[in-house]
Amino acid sequence: MQATDHPSAGPRPAGAPRWIVCQLGAREHYANARALHERGRLALLLTDIWVSRKIWRRWLPQFGTRFDARLQSVRVLAFNGFFLLVTALKRVVGSRRWQDSLTDFYDRAFQRFAASRLRPLRVSGEARIAVFAYSYSALRPFKVARSRGWLTVLGQINPGPREEEIVREIYRQEYGPDVPAPAAPAAYWQRWREECALADVVVVNSAWSQQLVVEAGIEAEKTAIVPLAYTPPAEAAGFRRVYPAVFTRERPLRVLFLGALHPRKGVHVLLRACAELASEGAPVEFLFVGRDEMPGGVAGRLAANTRLLPAVDRRSTGEHYRWADVFILPTLSDGFALTQLEAQAWRLPIIVSRRCGQVVRDGIDGILLPEVTVPAVSAAVRACADDALRLGAFASEIPDLEAYSLAAVGAQLEMGLSRAG
Repeated sequence: MQATDHPSAGPRPAGAPRWIVCQLGAREHYANARALHERGRLALLLTDIWVSRKIWRRWLPQFGTRFDARLQSVRVLAFNGFFLLVTALKRVVGSRRWQDSLTDFYDRAFQRFAASRLRPLRVSGEARIAVFAYSYSALRPFKVARSRGWLTVLGQINPGPREEEIVREIYRQEYGPDVPAPAAPAAYWQRWREECALADVVVVNSAWSQQLVVEAGIEAEKTAIVPLAYTPPAEAAGFRRVYPAVFTRERPLRVLFLGALHPRKGVHVLLRACAELASEGAPVEFLFVGRDEMPGGVAGRLAANTRLLPAVDRRSTGEHYRWADVFILPTLSDGFALTQLEAQAWRLPIIVSRRCGQVVRDGIDGILLPEVTVPAVSAAVRACADDALRLGAFASEIPDLEAYSLAAVGAQLEMGLSRAG
């Protein structure tokens, strides 16, 4: 397939900048690009793979998400043939080392592709241009953008190197020196710091992510908090959550954890809390749904009150949110944690740590953990098991999610850009 180039949506009145989005992959289903397009601000989407023709999506169903019909009127540049070939190589190569090498090659190739398209680009109708690119794939595009006098906005996808330090400490405490924590090479973080230096604005998704980025040395003044965009599924509209008058062993409190099973998510703490509550005979049932990334695996550590299911795609999560009485996320670090919004779409109260996006209002529509420890997690779950009426009150107070709509996120992106002057 050749590079695709759809017609532009047309010039807009002068004033606010027009945006170019450089996006490797289909993160958030192109939410930022769609949000800017809805506001009439998107001039161009530069991406690696864009499968715009139905016939290709039939032949390559695994790339069905690499297209969004809501961006059909937008000018899109992609280099499908090359990146599809590299993706195929990654899937057939068995060696983890070679897969990592191909991933690094892929990332660098995308940056070169994006930079080569930005250098000669002419965008009419606006005096100012803003280039948005996600962290770890923004360096070359930003160098070109700065050379042309354009504004640069870095979408920080996680809390950066401080989060890696947090994970390293978790591994040290939990597993000792025999199980090293996954870590990026020093050059990776050096490139990230160069990206931040070139960025006029660094967009983070939560106050927690902002805190860690600032601790890593990025000026607080150049950061802007913009949450993730989220559109609730149509089937969740009008859903009513019903609780029993009291939880019993026959009808226990149903607690759901959904997401990657990783030490960073506090899964090791939650597993110990499950065992503690099981030993007490508390009327509580836990369900873990997700990819097992715990050293040594989760299966051998499950208490009698706990079940484990494999990861499911986003379209299949609804049945688990409907089943649960409360969602739990004792994360030790998350840039935002979109599962919070997925749970709230189904009117599901949440027990969550303070180390992610600030979605839950403590004591109003959920519980914020004072700390991520076994006593704190057990106490929060126990409080829910002891008071079903309180959970019902939480569910009734969950607000609509308009603050996370594309319109709201697009407006906040533009407000964040105002920091650059």
